[in-house]
Amino acid sequence: MSTVLISAAVSAVISFFAGIFTERLRQKHSKKDAHFQEIKTIVLGYIQDQLVDHYLRILESKEGALVIGSEQITKLEETSSSYQVVLWKPVLRVKPPQISCVSSVGGTFELQRHEETYPHLYRDAKERHFSKLFIRWEQLDSRFHVFCVGCLELCQHLAKKLEESIRVPLRVESSQQENWVNYPRLSVFIYERLFGVSNGGLNLYEQPIKWRLDWYGDQCGQGTKDEMERCKEIVDSLLKSEKASAKPFIEEARRLKPDLIAIKDELERLVLQRSLPGRCEYV
Repeated sequence: MSTVLISAAVSAVISFFAGIFTERLRQKHSKKDAHFQEIKTIVLGYIQDQLVDHYLRILESKEGALVIGSEQITKLEETSSSYQVVLWKPVLRVKPPQISCVSSVGGTFELQRHEETYPHLYRDAKERHFSKLFIRWEQLDSRFHVFCVGCLELCQHLAKKLEESIRVPLRVESSQQENWVNYPRLSVFIYERLFGVSNGGLNLYEQPIKWRLDWYGDQCGQGTKDEMERCKEIVDSLLKSEKASAKPFIEEARRLKPDLIAIKDELERLVLQRSLPGRCEYV
């Protein structure tokens, strides 16, 4: 009888500790699954979205790599009470990736959450879970950045050529100008056309006082009919003469594209994966 009681007691103790062990194991797996889901959503999903919506769209010539920004300049008015007037001139910039959640319902909250959690989750994913993939990704991201900077330099070269040939004052925001040309915007038009982006055309039309040169509703120039016609002629001339300048960047885009697609496919596979490899401080 005593042996039976002892056996039952031992079995109860074993069952008790086995239950504790099983529960802790369940909690650990649950925590690990939640951590992996967070990595999928905030890191892997974000990179995947950028590859599809930004990087590949540029490499496939669905959109350009550059945007027009503004740079502040000041002008000292020489009057009895001198004061500074703040003016803005257009400048060329590399187009940054956009976070898709910004335009969604609750986008501000999602953006804040992304900015708060992305850096440490990215570091964790890179150092403890997917180091080889992230090394490949960072190398390709660096190559893509060099490619975009090259496009920027090409556009700056085109803008300089336009200004030297057309010789109408550069557009300055907040100032009274009768005749002007937005050379950075025209250079983006030429660059996108050279890269095969479907970007419409330049439209020349008459206003009551001046002639205007527009691109997709954005004003690129204003002046006399002769000035705007000459402007359009010079743009057409550069579209023919600068094809060789764009060729190295077109070839680099072709080299980058399959490598970025391979990264995208690997990310898609990981998003479907159920178990998180490696160990980290979050689990």
